[in-house]
Amino acid sequence: MQLAELQQAVLAAVLDGDERIADELQGGRGGLEIQRASVQGIQQRALGEIYPVLARLLGKPSFAVLTREYLREHPARSPDLHELGADLAIYVQEQTWLVDWPYLADVARLEWCWHRVFHEAEDRPCNWRRLQALEPDQQAACRLHLPQASRLLASNFPIADIWHANQSLAEPCHVDLDQAAGQSVLVLRRGASWPCLESLAAEDFARLRRIAAGASLSELNGDPDAAQALPRFVEAGWVCGFSLGPEAGSPAR
Repeated sequence: MQLAELQQAVLAAVLDGDERIADELQGGRGGLEIQRASVQGIQQRALGEIYPVLARLLGKPSFAVLTREYLREHPARSPDLHELGADLAIYVQEQTWLVDWPYLADVARLEWCWHRVFHEAEDRPCNWRRLQALEPDQQAACRLHLPQASRLLASNFPIADIWHANQSLAEPCHVDLDQAAGQSVLVLRRGASWPCLESLAAEDFARLRRIAAGASLSELNGDPDAAQALPRFVEAGWVCGFSLGPEAGSPAR
């Protein structure tokens, strides 16, 4: 067996439980079990750090079962632990034993957004005067940008309230799911600070989604309410730059 084949076989044995290679290795199955338990333990702890609210809501025993089965069915293929758990929200939604807690999947989505925003690169400061200096047709073709370190998420559940209620080390605050409405949020990191949750009105969420989808400035200005909201978005840091459309020239930040 070539070295590359051996490495792939060992990886499959550790991550997937494929033990065909065990008898060819010194230490056999016992050694692989030790390695597998060590890797899985590290991965489960990493998931606990990425999804602390989900872990708290489920409780340690149930979260351990969830993550163990998730890792068994979705073995990691990247050595980067920051990539671990990308599909956990979908997995939570598929679990019949969690059907009585339908908000858990969106809580997981929110925590994944927070995790990704935490590790995103910072945007360069934007020179908005360059936008003012453009010709009217160039301005009209511009597309505004949300910060790289941001994510939009809408839910039928009060996910921001649930998230905030479970940030303290004390007992979690009560959130009345029967009375609370769904929430839309922008997960945003400003500079070197930790990500924060900005609760959005439905109309602001819809406008930010249009911006994220690439609506041009002329399209946004066609809606008087959206045009009026843009300065507020810039001041809040929800919009952080612009680029020129293909008909107006190269990107400008």
